[in-house]
Parts: sequence; C-alpha cells; structure tokens
Amino acid sequence: MEYLAHSPTAGAREVPAVRESLETLEEREMSTRAQIKVKGCPVFIYKHCDGYPDGVLPTLEPFARYFLAERGNDPNYLTAQIVRKFAELAPNGYHEDTLGWGLGTALHGDEAFVYVIDGEARTLQVRTPTWSHRKNEPPTLERTRLEREISLREDPTP
Repeated sequence: MEYLAHSPTAGAREVPAVRESLETLEEREMSTRAQIKVKGCPVFIYKHCDGYPDGVLPTLEPFARYFLAERGNDPNYLTAQIVRKFAELAPNGYHEDTLGWGLGTALHGDEAFVYVIDGEARTLQVRTPTWSHRKNEPPTLERTRLEREISLREDPTP
C-alpha cells in the first residue's frame, strides 16, 4: 500500500514515515488506530481499527465536504455527525459493540494517523505523530507532521 502527500510546489510524493509506521504496526499485528479532530470542537473521535487513509478518507472526505457545503462551519455538530456517519457504515461495531469508536478531549498517543478538519478553511489534513514516548513527550497536534491536505471546497455530494 502506497501513501502519497501532495504539495502545490512539489507535486505528489511518497510518504516513507507513513509506510514505516504502517509496517511497524503490521509487524506488531495491531489495529491501525486514528483520531479525528474538528477544529473548534473540544472532542476528538477515536477510531480503534482501520484508521489508515484508505479506511477513513473514502467516508470522511466526501461527508465533511457535503456537510460544510450544506450546513457551514458547525464544529460540534460536524463531530457528532461524523460519528453517526461511520456508525451507519459499521452498525455492529468491531468487537461485539464494545470496541471500535470513542470520544475524548485529548490525543491517546497510540494512533498512527490524526485527521484534522478545519471548517473555516475548508480543509482536511492527514497527519502522523512525531512525539516520542521515550522522551515522555505528550501527544499534541503540534507534535504531528502534515502528510496531506485536502480541499473540502469543491463539488459537494451526499
């Protein structure tokens, strides 16, 4: 699986850190965890499994684009509707309805990807952690690396 980041000046480029982090996770046979943050809402959505871009973006990108076009920048409501949208797609959850999704007010620290939606700027960012547990660095959005930024402005579709 190949992940690309796109830069207006450099074009698309492979993101080795993403591949390496996925390979490390696969070697440990762990789920690919992720969190989704809508700027302006204090809540983070935690996705326990399938948090890699191919498992998140096909749902998150068109839904966020549609929501912003139809309702505008409403961070709290968008956060709730993202949870609802993903729940519709996996009504039985991952493990007997006891694992799969969570809500919190901070990054967990075990995620491979962090997705950040900025409703005002109409962007969706794919970010990867850069914090170090060995250095006791707390997980923060400032300690993530931008891998890809997607515009949420064009072509709203449900």
